Amino acid sequence: SLGGQAKVVMFAHVNPSIASTAETISTLTFAQRVASVQLGRARQHVESIEILEAREEVPRIRDDLERALSTVEEQGLELDDARRQLREMEESVRQYQSQLEGSEREREKAEL
Repeated sequence: SLGGQAKVVMFAHVNPSIASTAETISTLTFAQRVASVQLGRARQHVESIEILEAREEVPRIRDDLERALSTVEEQGLELDDARRQLREMEESVRQYQSQLEGSEREREKAEL
């Protein structure tokens, strides 16, 4: 019986003689059926290779994610700083407008 880590090789010998046509067809049919058989362990081994490849890729994906998150955080901090500066500038503009309006009122009073 086959199992575990067993590997199987099959050789199909055919005879080119016309007298052996039936035997050749029978051998080729059998070889075709054998080629379609999948052993449970061998299939699991293929899957485990795919799992190993995926496991190797996980750290790279994590690094990419960490870099992306740090970039987002940096940009978020920059955005917060920009918003704070904008609020400060808006407050300065309001103060200058108030001063300008006060100066204009004083000038209008002085002209009268």
